[in-house]
Amino acid sequence: ARELLAEADRRQLEQFSPALRRRASEIFEKLTAGRYGEVSLDRELRVSARLSGDTLGHDSLWLSEGARSLVYLSLRLAICSLALPEPDEVPIIIDDALAPLDDGRCAAVLEMLYDISRTRQVILFTCHSREAALLRGRPGVTVEDMPA
Repeated sequence: ARELLAEADRRQLEQFSPALRRRASEIFEKLTAGRYGEVSLDRELRVSARLSGDTLGHDSLWLSEGARSLVYLSLRLAICSLALPEPDEVPIIIDDALAPLDDGRCAAVLEMLYDISRTRQVILFTCHSREAALLRGRPGVTVEDMPA
C-alpha cells in the first residue's frame, strides 16, 4: 500500500507540478508587470521566484512582503484554475490577501480578479477601504460595507 501511494504521489507530482508552475508563473509575471518570470515549487513545497533575466530563483523568504504575497496569491489562483476549471464556475473567495500590497500591486491584482469575475464569481473580503474605492462603480461589481 505504501509503495502504491508513493507511486501515485510521484505520478501526481509529475503531472500537476509542471502545469501549476506554468500557470502560477504566468499569473505572477502579469501581476509584477514582467519583473518576475517564473515561480517554482519543490517537493517540500518551498516556493521560489526568478527575476526576469536572472538564471536562478530566490527563495520566497528573501522576497519583499508584497512580492511574497503576490507569489502565494499566484499559486492559489493557479490551483483554482487547474483544479476547478471554468465549466464548474466555482466561486473564488479571497479574505484580506491584498493587505500587504502597495497601491500599484493592489490595483494589478484587482484588475486580474475583475477579469476572472467575467467567467467566475469572485468574493473579496477586506477590512480596508482601498479595494472598495478602486472597484466601486465597475459594471458587475457589488461593494457591501459591513457595520463595525
